[in-house]
Amino acid sequence: MSSNLIGRWRNDYGSLLDIQVKGPGGTFSGTYSSETGESGTYLMRGCSPDLLDVNQAFSLTVSWRPCRPTDDTPPQPSWHWVSTMAGVMFIDTPDRQPVVRLLHCLVASTAQASAQVTRPAVYTETLTLLRAPNDALSPRGHRIDFARGGRSVKSCRLLLTNTDAASCFRYLELVTDADGSCVGTVASGPEARSAVHGFLDSNPPAHLQSLALTALVDPDGSSSVCLAGFVDLTTSIAKLTLSHANAVRYENKWTAISVHQESFTVKRLA
Repeated sequence: MSSNLIGRWRNDYGSLLDIQVKGPGGTFSGTYSSETGESGTYLMRGCSPDLLDVNQAFSLTVSWRPCRPTDDTPPQPSWHWVSTMAGVMFIDTPDRQPVVRLLHCLVASTAQASAQVTRPAVYTETLTLLRAPNDALSPRGHRIDFARGGRSVKSCRLLLTNTDAASCFRYLELVTDADGSCVGTVASGPEARSAVHGFLDSNPPAHLQSLALTALVDPDGSSSVCLAGFVDLTTSIAKLTLSHANAVRYENKWTAISVHQESFTVKRLA
């Protein structure tokens, strides 16, 4: 991952994306501090190709369970939500100032009146982020606490097999922790394997379980992909929206993100 992405980015709402840690294989982690709806600080994980001094495609996931809820914090329906954000950091802007443009896919499995979310769906929006000053700090050293109520999900292994045999995303193997974080691999060809990580709602309140994943899958490593949607616990089918981010030139920013949907059968492994 390019070190150009490390740091703090603020969107038009005042929310803060804080990319704190650069990991192996183009991965990164940090926090997302929201100033919309139920404000708070949330865990974020993502990935981006290891490229330098060029426009940078990247993707990230967010778990909307607060990092530090207290015992008297009333649980919210949004604690079961997750998000993906696929986009590009552009450095070839007219004024040569870096700009991030993201397609946000909010996977909302529950209704919430304050946000006017009336039904489960994947809600989308385009976000623009600019560099934030260094004093716009997010708290560090967070822990995840479990949301209360609903069906508790213990650590498990999942196999998601694409219902379309011709798809480039043949199957996903995931290991999920009790806190909802998950890691694994995605098979994009007979011998092609890529790392995938993100969040799965650890405590779904009904039959829809929110899932958000991110991975680098192209052979040249120049693009990134998000997978966002629901696992239906009654049918064992996952319907996921795939958002591909490609590092196009700034003048072609309207072609940076492409979106389509695919379905997977879901099997719990021993």
